[in-house]
Amino acid sequence: MWKYLVLPYDNVKKKIMSTLSVNKNTMYYKTTFIFSFLFLFSTLSNAQNTAICTAAKDSMKTQFKRGELNFYLPSKSNPKVVHYYKITKDNYQKIQVKNAPVAAVIKDTAAGSKELSMKIGMDAGKASITKSQALDTSADFKRCYNEAFQSKLDSVFKCDFFRKTDSILKSYDNQGKGYKNVDFPGGAGALQKFLDKNVVLPKDAKPSDTDKLYKVYFSFFVDEKGALSDISLIKSNCKVCEESIVAAIKKLPAFLPATDAGKPKKVKYILPYTKSYIKPKE
Repeated sequence: MWKYLVLPYDNVKKKIMSTLSVNKNTMYYKTTFIFSFLFLFSTLSNAQNTAICTAAKDSMKTQFKRGELNFYLPSKSNPKVVHYYKITKDNYQKIQVKNAPVAAVIKDTAAGSKELSMKIGMDAGKASITKSQALDTSADFKRCYNEAFQSKLDSVFKCDFFRKTDSILKSYDNQGKGYKNVDFPGGAGALQKFLDKNVVLPKDAKPSDTDKLYKVYFSFFVDEKGALSDISLIKSNCKVCEESIVAAIKKLPAFLPATDAGKPKKVKYILPYTKSYIKPKE
């Protein structure tokens, strides 16, 4: 009886061991393939990152020789939006760029220096475009580019530049070397005082709606020298008020013009005139 019991057990044992051996070999090959693939991917990725960082450093050297201090910075209001800043002794420029997938190609120029050519993939169905400067680039390029420029920026501004970026750019703005909106001399408070003094509303003035405020909006252009032109009504709830407000606008002194990358710029300005309506006593 035991003889018949042992033989089937031996057969089952052999089959199990054979199956385990096959599975073990299959798992070994799968594991080897996965590790080989990961190693190859890591090697290619490291090589690509090295090429991108080398291109970023070469780009930094070329631009620094031109007297530029450049960097990338995400927008505070929308971190997905990135700006490329170019600082010179005269001004700074701010250009909105993309975090684009880039195929970076390093090639020797005629002068023997290295230049970064970037083919930036556009939306499906659109042609690709090529840029020869560090604008629309990958996140890796931006990181390497900032790292390459940081020591230069820290040295020139004598601080940890990326900790003080806001105050440094604001200083440029205040000097008229950056970006600034058009403004009235003395600011909004001075403008309101001017209007209070020079706008004389008719005695029969009354808002045309149920609001207890006069609301009259005019627009005009302020040119590169601060002069006003093209006064135009936008919206009003007091028809008889408009003439007096236009007369006051024509008396306004020159504004402080807007600046764009350190250059005066003609812009459209909207002037809101609001004042509480006090119902006359009967």
